[in-house]
Amino acid sequence: MPRLIIELDEELASRLEAATTRSHTTIETFAANAVARAVADVEAWAEDEAAYAEYEQTGQAIPLVAMEDWVRSWGTANELPPPGPCKSSSYRGQETIWNGSDVS
Repeated sequence: MPRLIIELDEELASRLEAATTRSHTTIETFAANAVARAVADVEAWAEDEAAYAEYEQTGQAIPLVAMEDWVRSWGTANELPPPGPCKSSSYRGQETIWNGSDVS
């Protein structure tokens, strides 16, 4: 397993030691978990940016009301299929194509 050496200032090192004590783990495990969370956050942000770039290019999105209607239909006799993307009403003044029914 690769090892990485980092330098921390005294305050952060102290806070790290206190956090590992509270979490009953080693500094190495705590730091590795923190780095894994930070990497996952950056990856998720990149996915969000890519999805938004696609929206900006196509104007295709799933309207919130369509998602709400779909979720409300779960477990009912009139369960709706998952909604698909369509032109967003906020995209260059186009009208939303979603015609889902309210199942509340």
